Amino acid sequence: MALATRFRFHRHAGRFARTVTELIGSAGPGWTEFAGSHAASDNTRTFIAGNGGNPAPNDMLIWAYVHATDTLEGPVLLSDNLTPADSSPDSHNQTVIAIRPDGHIVVAYCGHQANSVFVKISNDPNDIVAGFSAPITISSVGVGTATYPQIAYLTANDRIYLHWRWTAGGVSGLAQSHSDDGGATWSAAIQLYEGPGALIYSAFGTNGVDRIDLALTDYASDHVGGFGLWHFYIDETGARFKTDGTSIGASLPLATSDMTEIVAAGGDTYPYSLGFDGTNPVIAVQSKNANPVEIGEERWSGAAWVYTQIDTSDPIPPSILSVGGGCHDPNDASRFFSGKVVSGIQVMFFYTRTGGVWSGVQIPNAGAAANSPVYVYPRGPVGAIWFGSGFTGSDDFSTTIIGFG
Repeated sequence: MALATRFRFHRHAGRFARTVTELIGSAGPGWTEFAGSHAASDNTRTFIAGNGGNPAPNDMLIWAYVHATDTLEGPVLLSDNLTPADSSPDSHNQTVIAIRPDGHIVVAYCGHQANSVFVKISNDPNDIVAGFSAPITISSVGVGTATYPQIAYLTANDRIYLHWRWTAGGVSGLAQSHSDDGGATWSAAIQLYEGPGALIYSAFGTNGVDRIDLALTDYASDHVGGFGLWHFYIDETGARFKTDGTSIGASLPLATSDMTEIVAAGGDTYPYSLGFDGTNPVIAVQSKNANPVEIGEERWSGAAWVYTQIDTSDPIPPSILSVGGGCHDPNDASRFFSGKVVSGIQVMFFYTRTGGVWSGVQIPNAGAAANSPVYVYPRGPVGAIWFGSGFTGSDDFSTTIIGFG
């Protein structure tokens, strides 16, 4: 049945119009927003994956929203009880999606501090209903336990990269594996980055051709402040570079001193997503200790990282991993989506940038608990999705999923 409820609104005397669409009407997935990508499009369907939530705790599921008919395909089960069966789901258990040039859908998923990352490939192009391959296992044991997968397909050499956070012995960092045969086999996992503390967080983005950018913290204790932010990127061969293109020759795992510093250690700039302004990276960030919370971006000018505050939010309830978070439109870094708290109510905003200045408008009918916006990459009719009503916390959710064109 059709689940879409559409709302159109205009801004600046009809300068543009956008459509808000309810993609999944109830019992939708949960995720933790700084991994990616949780949604991808082939321009006819938007594929959405994640944890099944209260109706299917810790089941990894995927849906397909068909835009031409306003209908929903799925959910299709990718993994039953990814972690031992429990009455509460864990939004840290999550699935990410890439679409190969031949249309086959590659999904990767792992649990919260799990021993392995799993990959499946759709049996048919652009189709989830026909099912997926048996799981392909990438062991993370040698580099620590795995959380928060990130996936990117680079067409320059037909290589798929997977990254995830590893933790071991009181420290954590970023692990990497790659596949040169469409996801059928994978290289042994390596420690790409090692932070100085127990929990690092990262945002990533790709141009889909020959580059993956990564923004990383040094240490973030339970999502509070007191951490710095660094950036580097890899090309299609896996070679590593600072923001300005300087080659990083250091041996692995990298340290923060090998990368480009954006915010020094002890700061309060937390990365949620990474996109591009042309060829220059731009990172959606948010403060954790400030009151009001600062919602903003770090944008590479070609010569330096420049911070711009986009908006502010009332303090975020501890039970919500992110109400703001924020993400740029994957095809246009002058458009930005973020949730915020106003007088205790969670609302969604859409912002546009003109002449370096941001202005925003609240998105109507965005859901009673609008939060955790993530971009859709590759982008289709919808550029970002987020939780509407039904998300109470990381272990209590049965959400509607809202999309914005």
